Amino acid sequence: MFLLDSYEMQDAPLAKQRCGFCDFKEEDGVKMKKCARCGQRYCSKVCQRKDWKDHKIICNAIADGELPV
Repeated sequence: MFLLDSYEMQDAPLAKQRCGFCDFKEEDGVKMKKCARCGQRYCSKVCQRKDWKDHKIICNAIADGELPV
């Protein structure tokens, strides 16, 4: 269920966005990275890489039209 929770947060206001892997909250001066394919937010490329094994399920569902962007 965590995957869907983090997916839903990608459209949250900037002040409330959190990393899809470590749950780091975006703060002033820290620009979140995002998945080029679906827009999921990450605090770093390291977190994005660590999350890929689980995150690719969401990415593929979006690419296949099974989930809205």
